Amino acid sequence: MELVPLENIAFVLEDMSNDLSTVCHHLSAVGGSPVKPDFKRLGETRRLLNEAKGNLEKCLADLERIS
Repeated sequence: MELVPLENIAFVLEDMSNDLSTVCHHLSAVGGSPVKPDFKRLGETRRLLNEAKGNLEKCLADLERIS
């Protein structure tokens, strides 16, 4: 595995943070809409967000060990 500088990782995280903000904005808009998406899509969205949450928590724990 090739290591990249933390500065490069910061740029990736900034993009991810912006993407997650966009996702949250869209979910909020869907939540306020009278038309609801199907349960299969909601379940998959929930699964992916939980997976991302777990990965972020692991990254934060790794960062704590470094600092």
